[in-house]
Amino acid sequence: KHGGKGGGTNPEELMAAGYSACFNGALRLCAEKNGIKIGDSAVTSEVSLGVESDEVTGGVPLRVGLQIKLIAEVEGVDDATAQKVADLAHEFCPYSRATRGNINVEVVGKGK
Repeated sequence: KHGGKGGGTNPEELMAAGYSACFNGALRLCAEKNGIKIGDSAVTSEVSLGVESDEVTGGVPLRVGLQIKLIAEVEGVDDATAQKVADLAHEFCPYSRATRGNINVEVVGKGK
């Protein structure tokens, strides 16, 4: 139900949780299948809702959209390798495929 007392999880937080979990699984699988040895990994997803234009959508003179930044921290590799694995995961991840062409997604790989 829309409305209510507030204080609950918003849709952007739910998207971030699902996307980061899926992306981390994709990252680990892509590293393994491509022969890239990695240590532990963690993915943080920052999802924001913002105004994209004043185009009329649904009878409202406003077009809003999501923007996502995925930050993959990968132990045991340098930044370049972490970025490579993150880029492979972005090709494979079902969330990434579902958002491709619809939502601006930035992917950052960081070695640890």
